[in-house]
Amino acid sequence: MRRRIVLGLMSAAAAVAALLPRTPAFAARQSDKDAAFLGGMVRTHALPRFDALVAAANTYVETLDRFAAGPTAAGLEEARAAHTKVTDAWASVQHLRPGPLTMNLRADRMSFWPERPGVVQRQIGQILRDHDPKLLQPGALARQSAAVQGLTVLERLLFDEGVTADNFTGSEAKKYRGQLAVAAARNIAAIATEARDGWKELEAPLAAGQPTVLGPTASEAVNTLYSAAITAMQVVIDQKLMAPLGGGIEDAKPMVVEALRSGRSLRNIALNLEGLRALLMGEHGGPGFVSLLPANDDGATAKQAIDESFAAAISAVEAIPGPLDKAVTDPTSRKKTESALRLVKAARVEMLGTLAPLLDITLGFNELDGD
Repeated sequence: MRRRIVLGLMSAAAAVAALLPRTPAFAARQSDKDAAFLGGMVRTHALPRFDALVAAANTYVETLDRFAAGPTAAGLEEARAAHTKVTDAWASVQHLRPGPLTMNLRADRMSFWPERPGVVQRQIGQILRDHDPKLLQPGALARQSAAVQGLTVLERLLFDEGVTADNFTGSEAKKYRGQLAVAAARNIAAIATEARDGWKELEAPLAAGQPTVLGPTASEAVNTLYSAAITAMQVVIDQKLMAPLGGGIEDAKPMVVEALRSGRSLRNIALNLEGLRALLMGEHGGPGFVSLLPANDDGATAKQAIDESFAAAISAVEAIPGPLDKAVTDPTSRKKTESALRLVKAARVEMLGTLAPLLDITLGFNELDGD
């Protein structure tokens, strides 16, 4: 009898509780809120970053044009500085891979990495030996292999060991090296402009919740962008840090680091992480993914966890004595690299285990699956 009374009271309490308003721990996905986030993200995050890439790429073309016309040691340093700026801008948008960057293989054509051993060197070597003037015509390089179109080939032309201004002047073959660099820079500027314009065209339909290349609904577009952010973190972990670290110091693979010749592997990683942090937290007064969190203690805690985990990861990467290819083989620097790797992994765990569930985000296909 007592048990029946207790059960009856419990059932009554449950019925009353079901009628009471409840503050959910998880965000209830609302298409209008998703659409507002997407429109704001494009306006304050994607477009300013792609505008910066276009500007840096156009400056790169102008700088290389001057250098190729009259190669000097000072001109080579100016060209390398311009390369650094455009690579900074590229590293700052790599997390925005879905949509315009995926179309027409723009991301791979902009930077062909990671590469199969010897592929770029072999192809660029053949082009320099042939010095075919047809490849210098507008649009010609864009029809070639992605391996010889973008930043990867330009790094070799400008930063290969022993390269000086003398490598660009004198014989027709040497002059061709500078002319090819100009053609590659123009190709980069075209790719950047196409990608930027693609995001411009996406702003209105995304803000209106209409079908786009990112997804048939605003909610699916949000899922696509978040899945891409997770993939970008995995690229940093697996390809940019773990691959050169190897299983131990005796198994380190320093030659597989990104941007080996220009020595900016760590700079790229830090900018990748800063871009992801800005996408999650928002920038320039615009919304980040955290704007979709529930307005409760769980949401506030998750926002703080994401911000702090990325701040710690970025600081740890910046504390590694560079360049990365040297750090992975030096016992002291390697420890700092391994510590940074752990913190980057921790930030990814926060994205997967804390933020994604609270946002009710369904993670889809990972570009690295099956690699």
